[in-house]
Amino acid sequence: RRRRKEKRKALAKKTPSGVACCYGCGAPLHTGEEGSPGHVEPATYDLKKRHNQLKTVLCGRCKLLSHGHMVTAVGGHGGYPGGKQFVSAEELREKLSYLRHEKALIVKLVDIVDFNGSFLSRIRDFAGANPIVLVITKVDLLPRDTDLNCIGDWVVESVVRKKLNVLSVHLTSSKSLVGITGVISEIQQEKKARDVYILGSANVGKSAFISAMLKTMAYKDPVAAAAQKYKPIQSAVPGTTLGPIQIEAFLGGGKLYDTPGVHLHHRQAAVIHADDLPSLAPQSRLKGRCFPANDTDVGLSGNTLFWGGLVRIDVVKALPRTRLTFYGPKKLSINMVPTTEADEFYKVCGCSTSLIFFYLEVIIYFFFQNLFTKLHCTCAMELFLYLSFIHLKERVPPHVTSSAQN
Repeated sequence: RRRRKEKRKALAKKTPSGVACCYGCGAPLHTGEEGSPGHVEPATYDLKKRHNQLKTVLCGRCKLLSHGHMVTAVGGHGGYPGGKQFVSAEELREKLSYLRHEKALIVKLVDIVDFNGSFLSRIRDFAGANPIVLVITKVDLLPRDTDLNCIGDWVVESVVRKKLNVLSVHLTSSKSLVGITGVISEIQQEKKARDVYILGSANVGKSAFISAMLKTMAYKDPVAAAAQKYKPIQSAVPGTTLGPIQIEAFLGGGKLYDTPGVHLHHRQAAVIHADDLPSLAPQSRLKGRCFPANDTDVGLSGNTLFWGGLVRIDVVKALPRTRLTFYGPKKLSINMVPTTEADEFYKVCGCSTSLIFFYLEVIIYFFFQNLFTKLHCTCAMELFLYLSFIHLKERVPPHVTSSAQN
């Protein structure tokens, strides 16, 4: 009886079928507060309603997002600083609570450049006992010489360690369409007339993935071809999608749903101002930047490196030819100053940006040719969104590797 009561309560949170929603973000359409998600001019709303065309309406916020404006809407624990906050991260999570009571196929998306941060370890809280297909996105951002077979093996091992049972694992790129056909085949085979829900953390690329799916399916499926005209909006703003978006994408039963991203308080986007997110979002393949340059004789010992305003590395001692390789956005500059002047340098330069973030101090020790290099990192919660690799010339002893991972 208690389970039936919980199920009725959860299903009641599902958007009523009679409520018209913006096809770009899933917010209910209205003519109230201007600038809020789902707002439409009264004249437009009345005209579209008269002709039964509300399903073709894009709200004002989505129009701004489609032109590159950064319009935030999500606040609360895991929300984003700056701008207006019309809905909390907790409310968005509640909108997904009904899924565990649905019979559906879950496609879970994980960002390869922030694998652990975007993994959603408690996905079963949303998915229930429904089968899960794991899709890794944005593999086109990995360095050009990356072995995708090794990446795939590493992902599978990580999933096993996290004790998540999935039907299959796919490496994909919504930009180059790599791996999309394999995911579509898996979905068609496993959905069995059930609805398909795309789940993932905020800004993991759900809307872009759906767009890539529809584009690939459109060659053979007229239903998917028609759905391309009214597909979810893609934006660099986490929290673009604010409600489940139903998409008629399959012949033979079952619908495709884009869902609001799950907002996590420990990710970079939750602690950095929205205006700075575009400059930190990867736009092309990650390329390593060696510092100091190989053609210089500058040493690292006794110096401090700042990677933008996000990462600080204090080098206590290192061999003369030691170099660090940074993988990340080109717009983040790398500066080196004597450690004795580091605090003053950060006050003058580091805090002049509009970046807002919590500080986390982590001390990591790497054993390098019988020397310890102390890395004192002050960073935005997760030591930066992107993977920063430090290339070591010697094999790191197992006990040191374990300590570094911890």
